[in-house]
Amino acid sequence: MQFSQTFFSKKPSCYFAKPCQHALGALCFGLLLTSSAIAQTDIPTVPNTDTVPNTDVSPNKPQNAEPTDTQHVLPVGEPVFDTTINNGVPFPPMTQVDVPSYLTLDQAQQYFTQISPKVASDNANIVSNEKQAEATANLNKPVIFLGATASHIHIDDELDTSKLKDGLGSMINSQTGNLSIPLPPNIGGMLTNPIPNPYPVNVDKNHTSANVTVLWSAYNGGKTKSLTQLLNGRADESRADADLSLDEQYTTLTKRYFQAQLAIMVAYLRTQALGAIQETDHAAKRALDVGLISKVERLEAQNALANAEYENSKALNDADLAMTALQRTMRTPYRIKPTSPLFVSSKPLPDLSYFQAQAKQHHPAFQKVSAKYEQAKALHAFSESNFKPTVTVFGRSEIGNDPNWIAGVSANWKLWGGLDRGASTESSLAKLHQAEFSQIEITDNIMLLVEKNWQSVKNAQRNYLSLNTNIELAKEMLRFRQLGFKEGVNTAVEVMQAEANLEKAKTEQAKSANDYIQALADLMQSCGTPLEFNRYMQDADIRLPAIYLDKNEQ
Repeated sequence: MQFSQTFFSKKPSCYFAKPCQHALGALCFGLLLTSSAIAQTDIPTVPNTDTVPNTDVSPNKPQNAEPTDTQHVLPVGEPVFDTTINNGVPFPPMTQVDVPSYLTLDQAQQYFTQISPKVASDNANIVSNEKQAEATANLNKPVIFLGATASHIHIDDELDTSKLKDGLGSMINSQTGNLSIPLPPNIGGMLTNPIPNPYPVNVDKNHTSANVTVLWSAYNGGKTKSLTQLLNGRADESRADADLSLDEQYTTLTKRYFQAQLAIMVAYLRTQALGAIQETDHAAKRALDVGLISKVERLEAQNALANAEYENSKALNDADLAMTALQRTMRTPYRIKPTSPLFVSSKPLPDLSYFQAQAKQHHPAFQKVSAKYEQAKALHAFSESNFKPTVTVFGRSEIGNDPNWIAGVSANWKLWGGLDRGASTESSLAKLHQAEFSQIEITDNIMLLVEKNWQSVKNAQRNYLSLNTNIELAKEMLRFRQLGFKEGVNTAVEVMQAEANLEKAKTEQAKSANDYIQALADLMQSCGTPLEFNRYMQDADIRLPAIYLDKNEQ
């Protein structure tokens, strides 16, 4: 069972607790720390990855396509995912994808985007960064809190009033002692005596209250804007990284696809050569029996047969390995049978300037450098905002009859202390310059890479066409040796060598066709247009036969 992953644009709810000026500063500072490696991230000197695939290309069904007889089941050891988490990114791919056994390259590319876990991982990273940027959209707007309390108060205690009574009595006696009116002695004690001691305290009641609080960072020097720009830059960078990764995977798929075709063809040619050498060996054995050849010539023929058997076994093992690699790439438990044949185009390639222009327009490395530059600009703006004043508007009111309330404006401006402004500004400007110089460096590297791959394609094309004469020569030499062997002029070993040379010439030409394909795939990747490979494949005027070797035939 194959799996695919889809992503939705559902926005998750996001809550901020106490988004006052200090909380905003803490959030921005944390993101600033995690973003400090923006300019430190190494940009590949010679990137070998490209752009987003054209999803409008519809796969062509092969004429001999057969239904899939086995489904791809989740193998033992696969990670178990938490299906309770869904914040806009579906927890991993749960849609079954049936991949046919017979696949053209177009079809393999289409299915690959549905079953690749790396594609799903990159898409999840894009969604994560996009949602982070969306989460900051309301940071510059007022924040309203609704608070409520409900409580029950119970007090059961006693107060000692002896000190209070003694103090009051002494004070009254001192104040009435100088009066002309006669008063009873210890008038203070008489007056305070009714106060109970101890005094019981009993409270048992409910209390409820509610309030509304409003906080608004009216001006913070551009912190929220620069923060949003920084996160948008991160999202753009993640998209560029996903494009680079996808283009690399497309190129890997193309190379493995045709490497499997080459390995199958080499195994087929080795098997054919082995059959011819076996026939010659049998003829040599009969010639020895009737005394037409010496024992030395017979031993030489047996040695040639042993070498042919070894080469045939090695070719079959190589084909098995190449087909396994393609099978693993397509994540199926059964063999994939490639139906798009090896090819070469004898038509001249467009000029180098055409491919370099394509690279400048489509290569994702330029998008990545641009995203890093935008992040560096956002970090510079954030750094400058730390030295600007901040204004916060606040208010709080109780809910009820005749409520209490408070409202006001708070302004702050750091005049001295903390980070050195000059050093901070120079640091952020240096990151901007680093991004600018990286743009120049990446342009030089990609242009050089395009030229290298362009030359490789042309060399492989010339090499394939030049090998046609080798095959004709090998065929004629084999015919000549076979006639000479019948007439007793040539030995069996010479015939075997001629048969091996013909197989070698055909193998070299097939390898040359694969070299052309590999170089063309690299050229398309360096231009940022890996799916343009399909157009050149369709326009090719030389096609080798597509061969498939079953496991039980090996």
